[in-house]
Amino acid sequence: MEDIRINFIGDSFVNGTGDSEFLGWPGRVCAASKSAGIGITCSNLGVRADTSTDVLRRWENEVDARRLKPHDTRVVFSFGANDCWLEEGRTRVEKTDTISNTTAILARAASLYPTLMIGPPPALEEAEDRRRQEMSALLGELSHRAGVSYLSVIDALRHGGTWRMEQQQGDAIHPSAGGYGALARLVLDWSEWWFHPKK
Repeated sequence: MEDIRINFIGDSFVNGTGDSEFLGWPGRVCAASKSAGIGITCSNLGVRADTSTDVLRRWENEVDARRLKPHDTRVVFSFGANDCWLEEGRTRVEKTDTISNTTAILARAASLYPTLMIGPPPALEEAEDRRRQEMSALLGELSHRAGVSYLSVIDALRHGGTWRMEQQQGDAIHPSAGGYGALARLVLDWSEWWFHPKK
C-alpha cells in the first residue's frame, strides 16, 4: 500500500473551527480519498488567526517534522482571510507583505513537494467579503506565477448557501459540519485534486 502524507497548512478554516464533528474540510477530503491501494495520513496544521506571515514562519519546520522517507509527502495551503482582516482600521498584513510571503511560501513548497493552494471562503459582512474576494483573486494570481494549482471557493460557497447559513447560526465567522462538507466537496470535485474516489 502506498503511504501518502498530506499536510494541510493555514488558518482556522483549515483547522475546522466551529465544526461539530471536528473534521473540518481536510478530514472529510482525506476520508473520501482513501482507497484500498492508498494509505493517507492527514496532518491538520491549521492555526486560528494565522496570517501568511505566520504560515511563512512555521510551515516548513512543521512539514519536515512529519516527513518520513521514503513516503510521499504533499502540502495543501489555505490562508488569506486573516491577512485582510481589519484591526484598528488597517489590515493585519499589508498587501505587499501578503505578496512576498505567499511568493516565498509557494516557491519553496513547490520545489520540495506536490503543492496545492485553496482560496479563502466568503465572509458575512459585505466589506469583509469584498476584501476576501480581492484576496482570493490575488492568491490565484500568485499561485499561477508559482506554478501551483489554485482552487477559488469563495463564489461557490457564497452561492451554495450552507456556508453562510451556518456562519449566521454560529459565531458569524465559521460554519459547522455542513459548511465544511460543502468546501470538501469542492476540493474533491476539483480536477487538480490528487485522488478522485468512485461515486
